[in-house]
Amino acid sequence: MKRIRGVAVLCLLLGFGGFAFGQGNNAAQLKQWSKEYGFTAEFSPNSPNLIGQTTGRRLFDLEGQFSWVLLTSKHTALKYVGEIVPMAIIHQRAEYYLDKNGKTVGYQPAGFTYAAGVNPLGLQLNFRRGHKWQPFVDGRGGLLYFTKQVPVPDSSQFNFTFHWGGGIQVFTGKKSSISFGYRFHHLSNAETATRNPGVDSNMIFFGMAWGK
Repeated sequence: MKRIRGVAVLCLLLGFGGFAFGQGNNAAQLKQWSKEYGFTAEFSPNSPNLIGQTTGRRLFDLEGQFSWVLLTSKHTALKYVGEIVPMAIIHQRAEYYLDKNGKTVGYQPAGFTYAAGVNPLGLQLNFRRGHKWQPFVDGRGGLLYFTKQVPVPDSSQFNFTFHWGGGIQVFTGKKSSISFGYRFHHLSNAETATRNPGVDSNMIFFGMAWGK
């Protein structure tokens, strides 16, 4: 867990450093980008039960992003967003698993499990186009492949994912921005394995992007 927190803190320090550097830029000088490249770091300290049934999981992921503007109006911009996930880490707690009769049928040891994947399906809608502070809503869909079965034995190493949420994109310069906000994240194997309890996560994210 210390490693995850260290990565998250480093991302925050880099981001706020870029934010402070860009404070001298005039918002009126900012241009609407047609393309963006960047990264986002996300962390969830818990796993609620909205769709998934698994509790006691913590999730961290790092995403590389590419986006381009599809449609614009005077006050909004709709973007396609594609992501590569070079690293995702889920922390699993130690658990015994019981059948319907209360008999122990399996054991999940505590520890970290690693994954990589892609999110090829993504849209983001920015409001207040042309302003320095732009609220947005977004959604993504993709997949993760873990080094072992997640979130329980007899589930799968391969999991589908989707998440949605919103935040603020702050343009800190003519070609740079930071973003932060909240997303609800879900992963499951879509009934392709014996067990499919799924995992929900409350993700807090921070990102940086560069435009062209």
